[in-house]
Amino acid sequence: MAEARSLVERNDVALRDPDGQAFLQASSEAEAKAHTYELRKARRRQRLLGGVAGGAILFAIAAFVAAVMAFNAQQTADLARQELLVQRNAAQAAQQQAEQQANICYIPSACRAGPEPPG
Repeated sequence: MAEARSLVERNDVALRDPDGQAFLQASSEAEAKAHTYELRKARRRQRLLGGVAGGAILFAIAAFVAAVMAFNAQQTADLARQELLVQRNAAQAAQQQAEQQANICYIPSACRAGPEPPG
């Protein structure tokens, strides 16, 4: 191919006879085939890279969705924990109030509902 181009550039006499013309034609066809092959190869590479990039984008989207879901789950867990703390504190307060009420009833005059019966 390079030799044929060199001959054309120099306008060599060898290209004027039928064998020279056939050589030039064959060389041009071979160069066109090689160029077509390289283009197809480049397109295949481009499609492959496009597929890989698409897969990477899908993976990134999936990772983002998973991160959002994890964040929401963490917030839900925090709210549930806070609610449990409130309930525990309320239960402790009720227990303390019941204990205080029970302690008051150990004093006999505080536990009677009414005046003492005579006797």
